[in-house]
Amino acid sequence: MSREGVERIYEEARSTPVKDIMSTKVISVTEDDTVEKVIDLMMRRDLNRIPVVRDGVPVGIMARFDLLRIMVRGTEAE
Repeated sequence: MSREGVERIYEEARSTPVKDIMSTKVISVTEDDTVEKVIDLMMRRDLNRIPVVRDGVPVGIMARFDLLRIMVRGTEAE
């Protein structure tokens, strides 16, 4: 691809509103949901991250890395 082509794509990306490319069917969990539920959702939906909400407002995010860290801590204690 030419330099001009890359610059054109970059310029289009810079001016594209987020609403035009964002996901609108967001899968989320609450703070009271179990880790088991998060793992199940990630596996069934092939997700790497799931927003955590409180009263519909995002308060955090659960990532696969967070779940792996829990598992590693569990094996270190044994």
